[in-house]
Amino acid sequence: MNEVGSPTEDFHLISSRPCWAYQKNPLDVKSIFTYTNSQIREGYGVMRVIAKSTLKKFWEIPAYNDAQAPIESWYEETIKANWESPQAIKNQYATASICKNNRVVFNVGGNKYRLIVEIQYQASIVWVKFIGTHAQYDKINVEVVNEY
Repeated sequence: MNEVGSPTEDFHLISSRPCWAYQKNPLDVKSIFTYTNSQIREGYGVMRVIAKSTLKKFWEIPAYNDAQAPIESWYEETIKANWESPQAIKNQYATASICKNNRVVFNVGGNKYRLIVEIQYQASIVWVKFIGTHAQYDKINVEVVNEY
């Protein structure tokens, strides 16, 4: 792409709603790359985190201010990722726990905090389901928690 939303001769625009989709060869469905408008910027992968505001609300609680830097780091790494499977996550985060129902548990801030997300790999969406201290995490069921 030579500018946001403009395909080059190497990529062909598939659809503009609700996101942009480009593919190298318009006859090869395996080569489709899908991006939201905000992800077309250089340096970004295809993962979309829902929602950063949830993470921000957590670190703005005075008791959890120290969580801001590690959570922001996780967020930036995640939106630049292209996780197509649980193994791709394990390759990047060896300490992540892969659970049932497409849930993943990340240790954040030196294992002081736990972040649970649900991932829809085909749509490249990461939904935040829980963030809390290790002690709070011990009281919930990873497979069904949905605090946000």
